[in-house]
Amino acid sequence: MKLYQTNRRRRGTEVIEVALLLPIMLVLIFGMIQASFYFYLKHVSEGAAREGVRNGVIAGNTAASAEAAIRAAMGTLPVNNIQWPLGTPENVAAGSPLAVVVSTNTSNFKLPFWQLINTPTIDGQATMQKEP
Repeated sequence: MKLYQTNRRRRGTEVIEVALLLPIMLVLIFGMIQASFYFYLKHVSEGAAREGVRNGVIAGNTAASAEAAIRAAMGTLPVNNIQWPLGTPENVAAGSPLAVVVSTNTSNFKLPFWQLINTPTIDGQATMQKEP
């Protein structure tokens, strides 16, 4: 009879353990999801910058065609700003480096812990040598 009473008293501890561990597990899981989303945005921004500079280094291409390639590579993600720190494709001489920085705004994403990452914009950048 004593064995039955011991099991009966221990049943409540399982509920308490779940109640204590579930919030911690949920925070960890959602934190991993949001960190993955951050790295996804960074990867897409880097890929869009690479596509834009790849388009821009071709002789005869303009900044407008390179920016169209950037926007196509970004898909539905917002493009906040496109900068050409070393000059636009029209102004860079053959054999010189061409660089582009693509910024996306993250203030539109309403995720629970997104403010902890504290990055209002995510930048992707790429540099290639202009073709002769």
